[in-house]
Amino acid sequence: MRARTGRDYALFICVIGAGAATTHVFVPPTPGPLAVAAELGDAVDLGAMMLGGILVAIPTAAVSGILYGKWINARLDDIPLRETMGSTPEEVHERAERPISELPGVFEASLPILLAVVLVASNTTNDFLVDLAADGAAPFAGAEGALEAAQPATSFLGDPNFALTAAALAAAITYLRARSIDQSVWTDELTESLKSGAHIAAITSAGGAFGGLLAASGIGEYITDLVAVGAGGGVTVLISAWLVAAAIRIAQGSATVAMITTAGIMAPQVPDLAVHPVYLALIIGAGGNICSWYNDSGFWLIKEIGGLTQMETVKIWTALTTIISVTAFIIITVVASIVPLA
Repeated sequence: MRARTGRDYALFICVIGAGAATTHVFVPPTPGPLAVAAELGDAVDLGAMMLGGILVAIPTAAVSGILYGKWINARLDDIPLRETMGSTPEEVHERAERPISELPGVFEASLPILLAVVLVASNTTNDFLVDLAADGAAPFAGAEGALEAAQPATSFLGDPNFALTAAALAAAITYLRARSIDQSVWTDELTESLKSGAHIAAITSAGGAFGGLLAASGIGEYITDLVAVGAGGGVTVLISAWLVAAAIRIAQGSATVAMITTAGIMAPQVPDLAVHPVYLALIIGAGGNICSWYNDSGFWLIKEIGGLTQMETVKIWTALTTIISVTAFIIITVVASIVPLA
């Protein structure tokens, strides 16, 4: 789009980034929200988590992606197209000049994302239906045997490793078809892409190790005791959860690790909550999204794929994730105060 229009690059990145970042921390079946729901126990219904996550994600993405995107775009509208991970400006301009009919269609281009979501959701949905059948809920009463028989297949297909591998293969096949390149060149480019992603995987792994260290240190019990003093079980607990998730996110980088660690810390508060537990799960996601900077693999992903400088990435991506976090925090606390649903 930047090559086609010659403008609005920062706005395009903000809009795409806001949509991705909000669903990443609020809407199952992405790993973070799923893990938080599981950590907080049966009190967090997955369907309610999905619905609540969507209702929070839409206005949050609109405020951060569109409003902030337009504001920062007016100040960074001269970002040039640079060589990026696996792409050069010349290649981008060549693709932009192709007729639309020669490019992959909307469905084919979206297939890697849709495939991963559907596969992961198949396992999540089947587990949810098994629970409903076990409770005798209509219309699934009596179907428990059939649903349990399907669990081995859905567990295999819905495993994140399999789902993401299948999505990557779909993307690779589309790339091969659309570029019409020799298979040996295609193999070399796949190998190069794996090399380019290695440092991102290393940063993510280090963040996960640090999160495990925090959880094993006993800090969870300490923070739980602090939160419990005068908390009242309502909005104060939500504020505390947001602060804890934000602190862990800034310290070690990974939003998912921050969310899982905070959920473990806050889980003892669930029985005494004066608001619906879904609010707690959502606000943990909001805190875990704040301030993506140098220790977050997402920061480097946006920088490398977008062809941005470090300062441009801070102004666009770091600021965007912070605005998402604060906006969602305000929405969740206000709604929880008005409609606690306890």
